[in-house]
Amino acid sequence: MHAIKELRKICQEPRKKADTYHGRYFARIFSIYITYLFLMLGLSANAVTFISLIIGLLAVIFFSLGTGYFIIWGIILLQFWYILDHVDGEIARYNKITSLAGEYFDRISHYIIHPIVFFGLGIGLYKIQKAQFYLILGSISGLSILLIRVITDLRDMVLLSEYRSLRVAYQKFPVKKSNNFLKKIFILIHGLCTYPTVMNIITLAVIVDLFIPYKAITFVLLFYSVFASIVWISRLMLFVNFRYIDTELATTQK
Repeated sequence: MHAIKELRKICQEPRKKADTYHGRYFARIFSIYITYLFLMLGLSANAVTFISLIIGLLAVIFFSLGTGYFIIWGIILLQFWYILDHVDGEIARYNKITSLAGEYFDRISHYIIHPIVFFGLGIGLYKIQKAQFYLILGSISGLSILLIRVITDLRDMVLLSEYRSLRVAYQKFPVKKSNNFLKKIFILIHGLCTYPTVMNIITLAVIVDLFIPYKAITFVLLFYSVFASIVWISRLMLFVNFRYIDTELATTQK
């Protein structure tokens, strides 16, 4: 077995440029030690993805139990889920075994955990505050977070399918910087509606609620129920009504 320093080069360096800031400077610090342990145990990347999925589901269950103590444990498990989400890829790179099935399983786990975190929080706050308002906020927030990812991923699928039919290599649409103030605000809000930023905002809200019970997390649910909805509706209109996907295809073919 390689030393930790060598494992970092083998398992983390190839992915470094693609990592989020939180992933690079937090999750990767701890993930390599878990990777070392799991490699010693002979676990596969898919087995680790399954374990991380269970951890994420446990976090949601703790959120839904409706006490401050369990909500804190829920956020700890959610952060652990995110660390494990890096471990499966590290194991795959170390073993030099990658598969479409593994990539599919990893993505499906994201589709499951990302939205139901909000469902769990909504149920938990409903139990505490006895107000159906929280169930509504949690449901809208969770569905909106899911739709943001679905709309973006399906855009990529449609483009990839078209490139294949044209028998040309898939190219990402060049993102141009804009000085438009409203566009900058939208990009900021969109960034706040993606993981791990969502997870970290929830974590911060849970910490604040230790001093001001359930005010910050209520604000978080309200924020995402409004702004995540705006993001997915805006992106859907952009891709369909304004035919942005067609523009992407035409631009990358030039």
